[in-house]
Amino acid sequence: MAAGPSPGVVDDLDEVSDTICAVVDVAEVCRNTHPDPRFVAAAERAYIALQGYVQTLNSNRGLYMALVAAQEHCGYGRTTYWECASPTGILNHRFLS
Repeated sequence: MAAGPSPGVVDDLDEVSDTICAVVDVAEVCRNTHPDPRFVAAAERAYIALQGYVQTLNSNRGLYMALVAAQEHCGYGRTTYWECASPTGILNHRFLS
C-alpha cells in the first residue's frame, strides 16, 4: 500500500495560502489609501503580480492533487476529522473557485 501524504501537507498549503492572502490584503489597502502616488503605484504592481501568482497556484494540478490526496487521507496524524477537514475544505474551495 502506498503511503499517504505527509501529515503536514494540509497545514503547509494552508499557511502558504494565508501568507499570500495577507500580503495581497496589505497591498490592496496601500493602493487604496496611501497618500503618496509612488507607494500607490508600487502597491498596484505588487497586487497585480501577487494576483497572477495566486491564479498560477490555483490552477496548479500538482498542488490540487496533493490537496485531494490529503483529503482522502484525512485524519492521518490528526486528533479529529475537523482538524483536517476544515483547512482542506477551505483550500479546495480556493482551488475550485
